[in-house]
Amino acid sequence: MKRRILSLLLVFVFLFGSMGISNAAESFGVTSMDNSQLRIDSVAYGSNVRVMVEKGTEKYFYSMNNTQEYIPLQLGDGVYTVKLLKNIEGNKYQVLGKSEMNVSQWNENVYLTSSQPVYWANQSLMPVLANALFHGTETDYQKVVKAYNHITNNIKYDYDKINYINDSYIPSIDETITSGQGICYDYSALFAGLMRSQGIPTKLVKGYATGVDVYHAWNEVYVNGSWMIIDTTFDAAYYQNDMTVKMAKSELDYQKVREY
Repeated sequence: MKRRILSLLLVFVFLFGSMGISNAAESFGVTSMDNSQLRIDSVAYGSNVRVMVEKGTEKYFYSMNNTQEYIPLQLGDGVYTVKLLKNIEGNKYQVLGKSEMNVSQWNENVYLTSSQPVYWANQSLMPVLANALFHGTETDYQKVVKAYNHITNNIKYDYDKINYINDSYIPSIDETITSGQGICYDYSALFAGLMRSQGIPTKLVKGYATGVDVYHAWNEVYVNGSWMIIDTTFDAAYYQNDMTVKMAKSELDYQKVREY
């Protein structure tokens, strides 16, 4: 039973090939917002347009689904290079614009922002759910438990969704609440959004986990003075099959590749 449940935990993978980059000039705007996130403005957007944020050896890719997107600054102080990329064929990308941003007073509130892939401030149903869940709740830990219990008991895994979304997909927290289902990316965005709305720093993390044989998404939440690993997708499969599991996970079972 355990192996069957774990084998069904399909996850969403962002696939970015090696970039063959050609040059093209097209201006776009990059603005630092309180040294915790970047606002990207451009008339070039769509499923074939990406934003690449590079600092040192780290590279992060983001979707450009609208003329304005907010990108987290999670890599600390230093020079961030931002490129707007358009996929022209296969793994070949064209540079539509490039900008550099020097961050000298990094704001650790990045894990409270409403930015990709955790857009929570522009949702209408999430605050309603948050008010219902957290009314009368006093401590951050109690809020973590209430959000965790709600998600693991009420959000179902959507086994078909992976077949009709592409690599420009960004979770919609309201949609997850409305449908009551999603993939790991949706689970972790919902949990992070609920926590951030309460002023509790929370990361959406991608990488690999023991018992999950594909790329995965989970959360780290800052509570009681330290970061706690929580995997609502993994645990929902247990709870919804009348099995129990511990909420707090061991870092030995998780290999972080990206955090947002």
